[in-house]
Amino acid sequence: MNTLLNQYQALKVEQPTIKAVDAALKLATSEAQLVAAQVGISAIKLDINHIESILKGLKKLEHVMAMTRNELVVNEIKGCYEKLYTSERNNQKMAIAINPGGIDLRLFLYKWASVFAVKLNNMVSIQCFDKHGRAVHKIFSTEQTNLTAYDALINKYSDNEQSTTLTVEPKAIDELKFKPLEAINVTGFLKAWENLQDVHHFPALLTEFEIGRTQALELAQPHRLDLKE
Repeated sequence: MNTLLNQYQALKVEQPTIKAVDAALKLATSEAQLVAAQVGISAIKLDINHIESILKGLKKLEHVMAMTRNELVVNEIKGCYEKLYTSERNNQKMAIAINPGGIDLRLFLYKWASVFAVKLNNMVSIQCFDKHGRAVHKIFSTEQTNLTAYDALINKYSDNEQSTTLTVEPKAIDELKFKPLEAINVTGFLKAWENLQDVHHFPALLTEFEIGRTQALELAQPHRLDLKE
């Protein structure tokens, strides 16, 4: 049994309800490495090279809960991965899950580096992480999930290497960088913003005006916009 797993199990004895992301922080590791430490016990490493097929296979699971989070926000939605399309542009893989009123997401697959199947109590999940070991997307079972389909998906795409260690890249601490206003076509950007009809066109707008999401939203803040989902 590895040291990290020992430390995690001891921590869970002290704090039974602690979340994995908080436990990783306390143990000075990443959440992905914490999950990897449980391989062979409650986790199975999946083959990240087949992430597109794994995602497309989620439809057979029927009803699930999709979760994406960061330090400030947790977004949870229940439903089905009814339609999922993948594409590649400039060597960057993307995916779109389309199900208005249900699981309707844009997924940046080129940022994903590892994926695991995890069992916690009576709940099973598929958890995806970036190269820094941070969770980027998780899919959890519900009472209506087709668990037979889940088992078949996991068995089909299990990685040949089931290691309890995982190498991640350190996260560089980047300060928010804003372009000087004089370097931005603000008038053109605001006009394009007001004419935006679909939320999925937002990334292209950022590319066109060469600005980041945060700065774009600050510029657009006084201009209310109702986007079509």
